[in-house]
Amino acid sequence: MGDPLLDRWGLARALFGEHVPGNHPSRHKALDQAVSWTASGTRTAVGGGPSTRAKRCHTPRLAWSQPTPTPRLSPTGNHTMTTPKLIAPTNDLLFKKTLASEDHKTILQGFVHDFFGLQVALEDLVIQNPYSIQAFDRLNPDHPDAQPGSELRQTLYDVAATCPAGDVLTELQIRHETNYTLRAVYYAFTDYTAHYNLPHATSPYGRPDRYSSLIPVHTMNIIGFNLFDGPHPLTRLRLLDPDNGRRLTPDPLTIGFFELRKPVPENDFNLKCWRHYWRTGRALKDAPAYIHEAAGIIGLVNLTEQERAMITAQERQRDKLDGML
Repeated sequence: MGDPLLDRWGLARALFGEHVPGNHPSRHKALDQAVSWTASGTRTAVGGGPSTRAKRCHTPRLAWSQPTPTPRLSPTGNHTMTTPKLIAPTNDLLFKKTLASEDHKTILQGFVHDFFGLQVALEDLVIQNPYSIQAFDRLNPDHPDAQPGSELRQTLYDVAATCPAGDVLTELQIRHETNYTLRAVYYAFTDYTAHYNLPHATSPYGRPDRYSSLIPVHTMNIIGFNLFDGPHPLTRLRLLDPDNGRRLTPDPLTIGFFELRKPVPENDFNLKCWRHYWRTGRALKDAPAYIHEAAGIIGLVNLTEQERAMITAQERQRDKLDGML
């Protein structure tokens, strides 16, 4: 199977030719039809030749404008159901909704276990920036109160949570960004130092101690580009003495990267399931229940009208950025 990280405009050009004008109505028609063909699994260009993989943008997207779903029989056979339409789980809104919703905290619990090896009870996992459509609404370029460029603003972290093992932070970055490793290090240290000298910081003797409020920070950057050499998709960096392997206990900082473009070894099934979900919007048959739960959330039938409008606005803005690259 081909790589699903496809750009809608690149696919449209492969299907309909290289000379569709960028501002011509046929461009939009080509995009919509290309998306529909992608959603239905078609991978051939006009004339029967193979489609061309997009080279400019590696954003993994499923269709946000798809054909009418095919009806299928319900398990009871009494009525028909429709297969839910899908949106790429790497859409900003959906990424946050799946990992930062209070109603679906088991997804974040599974994520924390699979990527950091931390066993955390649900009641001990506190989401610092819970998902809310209202928080995204003001980023909508069509919002009456939106400021110029407001649709491009990002929070420092897409998902931020706290547990007994420390802070757990997750950032999604699909497009390649220069000096991204420096950004990731900066974000991690910024959160670590934010706990310095908090009001409740005291020493074991009850005296004020500005350092005692510092806690470990675990970050994971989900990225849609290759960052490190080698085949392994998951990298977790800690402070370490390279001569004798000595490290601090507990580790004050863990800075992680998960490269979606690299395959996961067969012996790490849960990470393989996460990668498959983020790249296709679907859960593998034997995937953990929380990944099946995440895959169910992103169906259009499970989104509110406001969420669908926000996602459409985000995709339009993304298309504009693609045109500027």
